[in-house]
Amino acid sequence: MRIELPAALAERLEWLTEAPLRADGEFVLYWAHHALRAHDNPALQAAAALAREAGLPLLVYQGLGGRHRYNSDRHHRFILEAARDFSSELAGLGLKLLFHLSPDPARKGPLGDLLARSAAVVSELYPVPPFTDWYPRHAAAHPELPFLLVDASCILPMPVSATAPTRAFQFRKRYRAELDARVAAGWTGPESWPEAFDGDPGFEPFDLSASLSEAIAGCRIDHSVPPVAATPGGSQAGYRRWSRFLESGLARHHRLRNDASLPDAVSRLSPYLHYGCVSPFRVAGDAMQAGGEGADKFLDELLVWRELSHHFCYRSDAL
Repeated sequence: MRIELPAALAERLEWLTEAPLRADGEFVLYWAHHALRAHDNPALQAAAALAREAGLPLLVYQGLGGRHRYNSDRHHRFILEAARDFSSELAGLGLKLLFHLSPDPARKGPLGDLLARSAAVVSELYPVPPFTDWYPRHAAAHPELPFLLVDASCILPMPVSATAPTRAFQFRKRYRAELDARVAAGWTGPESWPEAFDGDPGFEPFDLSASLSEAIAGCRIDHSVPPVAATPGGSQAGYRRWSRFLESGLARHHRLRNDASLPDAVSRLSPYLHYGCVSPFRVAGDAMQAGGEGADKFLDELLVWRELSHHFCYRSDAL
């Protein structure tokens, strides 16, 4: 079966392996890691579209192991809290998150086995290591499997740019009008979702309602870097932080943004945008609607500097 996606999704994808849907696949797999939200998520929507087209259930998988070089209590806590919100939001759509937490960094995770059972796999296009190493490794191990990466991080899709941008003024001149138009148009989700995979995943998913402190303590990671209590993970915490800045900091952002001693001088959204807990479409739309000099400066940082960085990493041969 030939894979076709709506234009708004198709412009965001990169094929690692372009192939027909695998006929003996049990489900379409969505491997989540940097878009931990069920709203405004092009990668999730692409996976859902493939599942509907194939008449198969959708399996949403997220894994957290010990092989990431910066794994620590802080890193694990934020991701696990984000997964709680992600799981809850998916449940509202009739989907479910199967989360694998590996306490042993040397232990093989279940992703390879899930890939072997999939009709197709969709993941987020995240253009920096270690993911740029992991993607081709998994694709090479399953050469018959359609493997798609979908940009869920940027408003202007990374595959749209032709070269690695290096100068903000050039990126601004070339793309700012298009970025503004995309923000104004917003992002539209599907009207319906496929069924969730309800079979045996082949591993015991982590219970996200369990004590996170106890689970993290049992992981072989760096325990010298503690969580930041004032920065919990997840969409709810991210949008609370954004709402506060929108109300009390955005209007003054152009004047105060260089003073790090002021708590509301900047949005402090970086970790929430990094892991996709909050939607850049929503944040940019809110700022555009607010208007004013502070919003203009914030939007320049969000739409020019942040997007330039992603596009540079995607197109650069140095990474």
